[in-house]
Amino acid sequence: MTLDIGLTLGIILIAMILFATEKLRVDLVALLVLLAVAVTGLVSKEEVFSGFANPCIKRSMSHTLNGSSRTG
Repeated sequence: MTLDIGLTLGIILIAMILFATEKLRVDLVALLVLLAVAVTGLVSKEEVFSGFANPCIKRSMSHTLNGSSRTG
C-alpha cells in the first residue's frame, strides 16, 4: 500500500466516524476533509476549490440563499 492510498483511506475512515457519531456538524466535517486532502497533497490546491466554479453549484447556492432570506 502506498502512502497516498493510506492517507486517503485514513481521511475517509475519520470522516465516516465523524459523520456517524455527529461529533461535528456534517458541513464542518466535509470542509475538514477538503482541507485535509489539500494539505496532504492528495489533490492540488487548484483542484480543491475548482468544483465551486461550476455554474450548477452557484445556481444552487443562490437558490438556497434566496430561500433562506425569504423565510428568515
